[in-house]
Amino acid sequence: MHSDIQNIMTQAIQYHQNGDYDHANQLYQKILISDPQNADALHYSGVIAMQHGKMERAIQLITRAIEICPDISGFHSNLALAYKDNDQLDSALDHYKKAVDLNPNNPVIYFNLGALYQNCSQYENAQIAYEKSLKMNPNQPLLYHNLGHLFLKMGYVQNAITSAKKAMALSPYDPEIQSNYLFALNYSIKHSPENIINEHLKWGQKYQCSIKSDIHKSSRIHVGYVSPDFRDHSVSKFIQAILKHHDTKYFNIYCYSNVKKPDHVTNALIETDVKWRDIYYQDDQAVCDQIKSDGIHILVDLAGHSSNNRLMVFAKKPAPIQVSYLGYPNTTGLSQIDYRFVDQHSDPDLSRFSGSEHRMYLPYGFLCYSPSPHSPLITKKSFSKHTVFGSFNNLPKINQHVIVLWSKILKAVPDSRLLLKTHGFKVNRIKEEYLNNFKGQGIDPSRIQLLASVKKEKDHLSLYDEIDIALDTFPYNGTTTTCEALWMGVPVITLSGEIHAARVGESILNQTGLNVWIAKNETDYIKKAIYLAAHPDERNFCRQNLRDWLTQSLLCRKDLFLKALETQYYQFMRHLFEGL
Repeated sequence: MHSDIQNIMTQAIQYHQNGDYDHANQLYQKILISDPQNADALHYSGVIAMQHGKMERAIQLITRAIEICPDISGFHSNLALAYKDNDQLDSALDHYKKAVDLNPNNPVIYFNLGALYQNCSQYENAQIAYEKSLKMNPNQPLLYHNLGHLFLKMGYVQNAITSAKKAMALSPYDPEIQSNYLFALNYSIKHSPENIINEHLKWGQKYQCSIKSDIHKSSRIHVGYVSPDFRDHSVSKFIQAILKHHDTKYFNIYCYSNVKKPDHVTNALIETDVKWRDIYYQDDQAVCDQIKSDGIHILVDLAGHSSNNRLMVFAKKPAPIQVSYLGYPNTTGLSQIDYRFVDQHSDPDLSRFSGSEHRMYLPYGFLCYSPSPHSPLITKKSFSKHTVFGSFNNLPKINQHVIVLWSKILKAVPDSRLLLKTHGFKVNRIKEEYLNNFKGQGIDPSRIQLLASVKKEKDHLSLYDEIDIALDTFPYNGTTTTCEALWMGVPVITLSGEIHAARVGESILNQTGLNVWIAKNETDYIKKAIYLAAHPDERNFCRQNLRDWLTQSLLCRKDLFLKALETQYYQFMRHLFEGL
């Protein structure tokens, strides 16, 4: 009997390792019928449940396995992983620590512990755990991949790029690892725009292929949107209006959601008039088959090389027309993606900085912003002689060039202060480093206030009450932060650059009719900051009116935006049929 169970277990594990979860699970259940106390079968059944996203079931099964065999490190490690994915982070940490106690020389456990700390924004602990894992095994591409993400969160852009390169050297054919490298390059001030674009194009050449997709016959145009960010994420603030207001008389809209953990935003988007497809647990070929089955004419990527993208689906060309839009400020590098939406302000010279896609102008701007319905009211701000400049942009955007220029503004406006809020400032070491950077420019640290991110959107938006003038970052501008600042009545000064990422601020301010706040160069940027600091009455007038101006502006005119977008889709289809 024991040998029979062992043979079945060997076969089940083989199926499991080959990704045939259904056959593996059938055999695990067969074992459990004969031997309900078989800890290995319980554990592996729990792992399969976890791989199908059934975290509660996974926790139940692996907990039962641990009750039978409490001293197996791998059981505790996988239970911790299930708890982590179920957002029970304290329980996850307890079981990772138990796994380490039982097997202190296992680099995988330290890798997983580091990933948990990273997920909890305990960046220093994450780095320590990763470094312990690397000492045991220096050849871990996924660890360097995670470390790249971690360094970017901490604002260490060049360290992030170096880690991503190490990951690529160890795993040269992993597209997710390669995407992480390309994503980090967008923040670099040591790489030229041409170099960054060329790196994207080199990546795309690896996956270049010539595939012709079938054209589905339908009275309506079938448009599919693919994103990992149909959730509480910046992208959702710009895709909401599109999904809600497409003309369903002429368009069938499909959403291919690569969201691991749906939330209230996901649920709200599902309620719109779209056909929803959850693809997180599907492989690329299965997603392509679904897209073809849905008869998609135009497939739109909303992620580029950001986390959890599905660019390998686009590489297989499942739709005859493929578009890059919104979620990434650069070319994807994939020639299988035909078009990329921009506007005449974000990309004024289409002969420069060309990527793999044909850039197409949307005439009213490439963004359509949906402000939060839960936004706090704009309060009347009392006059203060201390002007507060501020930025809520991501930490890697606040590079040394930005710090130098902002320091010049603080010197030019002696009673002013600077308020920065970003995720990385949860770490005291990082706060000290940034304060020292400003101190190195002659700015007393007492004039700088550094805040960590807050969880609730209403609390986040309310913090704009503390700011008089928002300063945009460069050469990687803010997008959502700029829109939010304007919505909360705060003027935004942006520095116009060369490439798309450095011109998004200009695009937004042109859409809103506020191009007076677009600086042509660093001297102009400082002048505009000094002028607004010296005119509190003008700022107060803007504060009381900006929300109304924004509502009526092209940035929020979903009717005009959708008309332009759908017109472009019609043109794509016409060109497609003309080419037959």
